[in-house]
Amino acid sequence: MKRYEEIDSLRGLAALTVLLSHFMAVFDINSNNTYAMGYLQNWYKYSPIHILWAGHEAVLLFFILSGFVLTLPFMGNHSFSYRGYLVKRFFRIYIACIVSVFVALALKGLLDQNDRMVDSAWMNTMWDEDFSISTIINHFLLIGAYSGEISPVIWSLVYEMRISIIFPIIVYFVLKYDWKKVLLFALLLSAFCCILSAMFSNNTFNNLLLTGHYTSIFIVGSLLAKHHLFIIDKTRAIKRLQKYLLLITGVLIYTCNWLIDPDSILHNILMVDWTATLGASIFIILSVSSPTLSKLLKSKTPSFFGKISYSLYLYHLTILMFFIKYDTGLPIALTLLLTFIVSVLVATVSYQFVEIPSMKAGKTIANRLKEKLSISKSA
Repeated sequence: MKRYEEIDSLRGLAALTVLLSHFMAVFDINSNNTYAMGYLQNWYKYSPIHILWAGHEAVLLFFILSGFVLTLPFMGNHSFSYRGYLVKRFFRIYIACIVSVFVALALKGLLDQNDRMVDSAWMNTMWDEDFSISTIINHFLLIGAYSGEISPVIWSLVYEMRISIIFPIIVYFVLKYDWKKVLLFALLLSAFCCILSAMFSNNTFNNLLLTGHYTSIFIVGSLLAKHHLFIIDKTRAIKRLQKYLLLITGVLIYTCNWLIDPDSILHNILMVDWTATLGASIFIILSVSSPTLSKLLKSKTPSFFGKISYSLYLYHLTILMFFIKYDTGLPIALTLLLTFIVSVLVATVSYQFVEIPSMKAGKTIANRLKEKLSISKSA
């Protein structure tokens, strides 16, 4: 199957969005609900401009992209090895993740107690206490219980790993059944899980329910992959003005979370996540269908951030926390600039010396397993 470079660039832009969301979270005004108040910041905070730092929406885009990319190989005629698939997925996600946890632990160990405070109450309390053994173990058990004290961004990778384990089963049903039935199932699964999650306060149970909810988001990506050639043909046939209108519609839907009052009954996980999913789907469709957007996404800078996107996602908050807690004495604006530069450098090193070797190792082991299976069958 064809590899879409635009998809990698979209992932890079999403990673930058998450980074900016944590930069904005340094200032409490961006974390608290000020919708009904006369704050000057509301003009950008509750507007489509929020797309630039819509972190949660960016993670949903990650999930859709994963569903899209993981489905494409299943549409070929080559044989499938579940063990090989798991090995490659493990080496793609787990190794780089665990290395980033070690780095976070090392940076935390370099810190002395300090009194530097920022506006964000959340960031002021992070890394304040020593990590317990159970907390460290939970970070290493990527599909198990997760608390987030060491590296909060790993929360999404817990769902990514869980869903990856069952994804071949998901793809089987996506490819077998009509898209309307599959999409209806995804919506019902999401609604069922979210409603139950709202009814119970057990964190472990809610965590499992949210796995079902995010599985539905993966299904959307899988459906897009299944019908991507048809969608590309149809989208390319529409006029340029219609594409611009579609892009604007995508931005408005994607940022719907920030256009309505957070205290409104409409502001719930189903509304927020599914509008963002629809908007993200439009971005994906346009990225692979519009020659102009495709050329832009395949240019040097977006491609670069696409390559380092995973490591950038893993490291940026750890580096931000270190520079805040270490107290460099720099103004917060320069601290954020320093964090961005160091995060990009660290992500580049991680991509070259951790991600690439891990992916190669996973592919090599998967191929050996496939060869052994072929030999045993022939014998």
